Amino acid sequence: MPTHENSKELEAYSSKGEEVKKTIDLLTEIVVLLRGLNVHKKRWLTPQELEVEYAFKEKTFVHYRAANKVPYSKIGTKIIRYDREKIDEWLENHEIVGF
Repeated sequence: MPTHENSKELEAYSSKGEEVKKTIDLLTEIVVLLRGLNVHKKRWLTPQELEVEYAFKEKTFVHYRAANKVPYSKIGTKIIRYDREKIDEWLENHEIVGF
């Protein structure tokens, strides 16, 4: 039977795990942003890079892919990549011009 002390330890580990995950997420964003400062931008983007560079939630593109609304490439069953040039073109084609 868990003791009160064990509960506190589990809570501390859980809290530290969340902190570590948040730190890793922030570092990942920083790396992507720093890569974006490079004059030569890479052509093929991961879903995470697309999210950071274009300010779209990754979930949005999951839905768009399922509905065949956005251009992407799939390697095997899990690797998804977006061609920066095609995403730019896709965005331009969906521009709504006000009057």
